[in-house]
Amino acid sequence: PQNDWPGGFVEGALLATIAHEFKHAIQYADNRWSGGVGDQDWLEMDAAMMEETVYDDVNDYYNYLASNSIFSSPAQATPVAYSHVTWMLYFAEQYGESFWVEVWTEVAQNRNLTMLDAMAMVLQRRKTDSSTASQVAQNAAQQGVSKLQQDHTQNHLWHAGSLAGALDPLWTPSSSEGSYGFEESAFYPKATFTSSISTQTFPEGGFLGSISSWAANTVQLTPPPTADPTQGVLVRLSTQNGSASMGVGLLARFKDGRQKELFRKVSNEVSTTLVPGWSWADLSDLTMVVVNTTFTSPTGVSSAKTLTGIEWLVDAVYLPERGLLLPYPNPFAQQVSIPFYLNAPSEVSITVFDVTGRRVAELRKNQSYSDGFQSIEWKPEGLASGVYFVRLTGEGFRDVKPVTLQRNRQ
Repeated sequence: PQNDWPGGFVEGALLATIAHEFKHAIQYADNRWSGGVGDQDWLEMDAAMMEETVYDDVNDYYNYLASNSIFSSPAQATPVAYSHVTWMLYFAEQYGESFWVEVWTEVAQNRNLTMLDAMAMVLQRRKTDSSTASQVAQNAAQQGVSKLQQDHTQNHLWHAGSLAGALDPLWTPSSSEGSYGFEESAFYPKATFTSSISTQTFPEGGFLGSISSWAANTVQLTPPPTADPTQGVLVRLSTQNGSASMGVGLLARFKDGRQKELFRKVSNEVSTTLVPGWSWADLSDLTMVVVNTTFTSPTGVSSAKTLTGIEWLVDAVYLPERGLLLPYPNPFAQQVSIPFYLNAPSEVSITVFDVTGRRVAELRKNQSYSDGFQSIEWKPEGLASGVYFVRLTGEGFRDVKPVTLQRNRQ
């Protein structure tokens, strides 16, 4: 197959093969190809990544991406031999090549580990300061899993975002204009979306298929050319399976060349709403990934946890010059996000009242914020279920939004 080695395809293929097979030998020395990591899919993905690590200029691994990759088939769960090599490259680019050295060190010490368990352990160790490790040991495993779930969502957004450059008429594979995510994203395939829509009016929405553990569905939306500057992005998702963990990632590509991400982890909930504070009039396109991040340690991915009945809705919400946006989720059981928008740097206070007018929480007092979209979290303690009112005040303005606390019944 073709590759980019200056010495020719044959020599390039030989170099890639040497790196690939040498990595298999290292794997065998580490765990004798046993346990969960001994699965062929993981072994081949790892060896394919080694081709790029050792001989960066060969790029023979591009051939693995032609079909059956995350770019073309995000609904196919990781791992998949060869073609999911970029899933592993994400971690090498995010955390350095030493990340995978540490993962295989864990595997060599405990051959019963799954690949995902080993990765979660390394992520947690990197996150935890050694001086406080004993204090967080009890929660360390879950914290590592949570970070891995977040990375898995961003990983899929990197893949889905590879179309961002191709949407630009000035984009060419030899330029970095419009690139996002991977270092070599300009040379990767265009992403295939579960749903791709050029909308003329809001709201827009539909249903996604069932999503297996460690797989995703993707949506790409182009806003109407006549979108009003006061129309902000609102995304709402619901699922029939609240026991599965869902990660949501948004990539906004702005007309001025900026790109912004937003991530949300959804666990034990059946719906979620995101209001990032972006104006539809400023966007050239919006990419969304909905990822099944269900993970059961120490067995790894749980095939029984499938996201089903996923309904998505994209709408326009009014963006005030200064004021609160819609809190989410609403109703909420434990924690609610309180977003607000400022058209200039301001000093604000945020207070919560009950229906009698009694102040129950002072979240911020005379705190300075820059202009643009802001958000804080409120996790009420000792309050009963009911309607509460969030008040945002600043010099010359005040805004109030209701939120509903709905405690889970025991």
